[in-house]
Amino acid sequence: MVDVDEKYLSKKCGGDKQLNEESMLILSDQRVLSIHADALASMINLAELYLSKNFLTSLDSSTFFGLSNLNVLDLSSNKLKTLNADLFASQQKLEKLVLSSNQLKSLMPNLFTPLVSLTELYLSSNNLTTVGAT
Repeated sequence: MVDVDEKYLSKKCGGDKQLNEESMLILSDQRVLSIHADALASMINLAELYLSKNFLTSLDSSTFFGLSNLNVLDLSSNKLKTLNADLFASQQKLEKLVLSSNQLKSLMPNLFTPLVSLTELYLSSNNLTTVGAT
């Protein structure tokens, strides 16, 4: 099992300089258990992030903070149960969000409000009973 922090990402991407310049990061099927709140902070050019087929159960509200160039985010096939209301606060350029095959039961009101560029949203194979209720 893997806990993703900045040191792990630096090693995976070939050093700190390369980490800052990455536009795509694929961590699918890597047995990821958690992502440290600031692990992705230096990846300001990241446009695509693939975290599918892991063991994520939750994400800190600041996990994606600062990733303002993110266009694609794939969190499918994890074990996510809830999503913080401000999880996507800085993802105004996000066009594709994949949340399929998790354990989501409800979605917070205004969760997707910051996603003004969103054109594709995948929520299939969850246990959704409530969307946007307070």
